[in-house]
Order: sequence, then C-alpha cells, then structure tokens
Amino acid sequence: MEILCTLVENGYTDFYVNGEYGIPFWTAEMLCALKLYHPKLRLHLVLPYPEHDTTWEQELQERFQQVWKKADTVSYAEPQEMADCYETADRIMCNASDLLVIFGTRNSNRSMVSYAGMQNVPVFSLKWENLLTL
Repeated sequence: MEILCTLVENGYTDFYVNGEYGIPFWTAEMLCALKLYHPKLRLHLVLPYPEHDTTWEQELQERFQQVWKKADTVSYAEPQEMADCYETADRIMCNASDLLVIFGTRNSNRSMVSYAGMQNVPVFSLKWENLLTL
C-alpha cells in the first residue's frame, strides 16, 4: 500500500492489473480502496480470459467480483484459457504502461523485464527483503 500511495503521489493515475490470485489480486483490492481518496486513480483489469477465477474459493470469487465492479475498465487477453494467456495479459499491460512494477528479482521475472526493456518501459522491482525494512 505504501508503494502504491507513493506512485499515486508521484502522478501515476492508471494502474493495470491482471487479476491473478496473489499479489496482483491484492494490489487490485488496495487500488479500489485508494480510489476513495484519489478520484483520478483508474484501475484497469486486463484479465487473462473470462472466468479465470472459477476455480477459486467462493469467498475469493466474491471479493474478486467487488474488484471487477469497481474497475474502470475490464478487458481479456484471450477469449478462453490458453497456455500463455497470463503472459499475453502482462504484455498488454506493459504496452499501456509508463512503469512496470514487479514482485521479486529481475532474474525471476526475466521474460517480462526483457519485454519491458524492448518497449522502453522502466522496471521497479519489489523484493521481500526491501518490504521487510519498511
């Protein structure tokens, strides 16, 4: 949340999230909360495919539906589940971005970091050890 607030304070207003369970999903929830205090903030869900959340527990599906309703735009990378649909969603988001924020090392996200480099999109890497010192 602290990093998202810093990004908003530095003028970032449009956030693209793929809705994958874990950090992307939690980020989308945090952005929904931030929208209450920052009306110019926009949440764009770029989901890998329709109904990507159908295997989630009921509570998580309900939480995701709340995020979906609060998103400013919702689009799908693919019309159905495919082997590379998350990668396609990530590339769509990167193409629309001025900054790519990744969790983990650049090496563990090599494909996306390389793609961002080809698109001239700077990369900010969040690491566990950095978060533990906040």
